[in-house]
Amino acid sequence: MADGGVAYSDLADLIATTLTHFVNDRVNVVWDKQRVEGAHVYKDMRIELDGGTSIDRQVIFTKGGNAKYFLPYQEDTPNVDNAIKKINVPWVRLGTVVAYDTHELKAQMSNRRGFINLISTRMLREQWGLINLLSKGLFRTPVNANSALDPFGVPYYFPLRDNSSTGAGFDGQTIRFRDSTTSTTAAGIDANTTTEWKSYAATYTAIDDEFLRILDTAILQTNFEAPPLVSTEGLDVPDLMFTPDTRIYMGTSNFILLKHLMNKFGDNHSPKDVFQEQLTSNAGSISFSGIKVIRIPDLDDTSQSPDFAFAPVYGVDWRALKPVVLAGTWRERTGPKPSGTQHTVIETYEDITHNNLLENRKTGFALHTVTS
Repeated sequence: MADGGVAYSDLADLIATTLTHFVNDRVNVVWDKQRVEGAHVYKDMRIELDGGTSIDRQVIFTKGGNAKYFLPYQEDTPNVDNAIKKINVPWVRLGTVVAYDTHELKAQMSNRRGFINLISTRMLREQWGLINLLSKGLFRTPVNANSALDPFGVPYYFPLRDNSSTGAGFDGQTIRFRDSTTSTTAAGIDANTTTEWKSYAATYTAIDDEFLRILDTAILQTNFEAPPLVSTEGLDVPDLMFTPDTRIYMGTSNFILLKHLMNKFGDNHSPKDVFQEQLTSNAGSISFSGIKVIRIPDLDDTSQSPDFAFAPVYGVDWRALKPVVLAGTWRERTGPKPSGTQHTVIETYEDITHNNLLENRKTGFALHTVTS
């Protein structure tokens, strides 16, 4: 029994009913309307897998060598090698807990609005934490190569060029982890020995016309396509693409500099401004070649990845980098039930089992200043 003779089961039923009839719609609005990029990616682009202890894929990076033109009666000399590589991505688990003390619940039982607000406020607060941590996992590297807690995010799959290396090409291989260790192995494949697993990386020195040329080259080299253009004129829609298929991500400083560069084009348009038509603005948002440019505050925080000290700009196609969720675990809620550690507390849990899968690293890019 809870204090005052109210059974735990009665309080748990009351919490569950309140969540179902008064709170869940508010929670869904939080996921739908907030501005955190990771929530949009997982809500709109996630795929679900039915099972497995990890996410495994077999890929072939090299074409067969037996195709040829031949003469009549020419002997065949087939060459058979093992060109199959295995991508292995472990599941990671993300969760939150909402706790209610039986005393505070009892204090609101005679006040219907107060009880609903208590349940709602507590749940929404934890939903914000869940959303932000899910998004943060997309834009940071794991603690180290052996971490079982961190998902594989954008800087994991699209590393920068090696220290002091300049230029452009499919040379991205070295992952810089949060503890400052490094590795060239991503998702079980070593890019140092399997060069087809390297990603596109290029250096720049400033956000200027030359940067736009480097960005344009990266888009062409990775076959980076803009989403279909959809007119939003007259529609009540948020300032977001209808689909987040392709995105360009950068930190705050670069985003501001890019806005200033765009304003310079607008103030002094001339035939020399060859990227004028590619760099555009609409209601405060920026696009380049039709691809939305998104500011990610986490890219300003070097504690999330040593790479962020070098002002990276990432190109990501979410049709290739797939957010994957274990079937049945997307915002899986359990409870309410008594806490296992505090006899006057009732808890509700919400969990997600997920990770991010990339089968082709040549579908995105990283642009950055020279590393050291």
